[in-house]
Amino acid sequence: MPVDLSRTPALAPPPGVTPNFDDPVTREHQVRAVTIFTIVVAGVFVTLRIYTGAVINRHLRWDDGESITSDLKISANGVPRTRSGSTGPLL
Repeated sequence: MPVDLSRTPALAPPPGVTPNFDDPVTREHQVRAVTIFTIVVAGVFVTLRIYTGAVINRHLRWDDGESITSDLKISANGVPRTRSGSTGPLL
């Protein structure tokens, strides 16, 4: 019978520690909160930058477009992660 390595510890736990493979401690809530906060703050700053360029200065430059593109890419990568709870490597 094959051994399920996800449920088998690599070493014996330290004295006084009980392994918990069924309901491990997670920081998913903190990661989700920081991700959402960062996406919102980035969106506010990009919006202020575009407003300043378009309304106050009356012209946009190429780096304004890059700011929009970057913000959309960050949001497209971060939002699905907050919904799935995945904190794995970046896409």
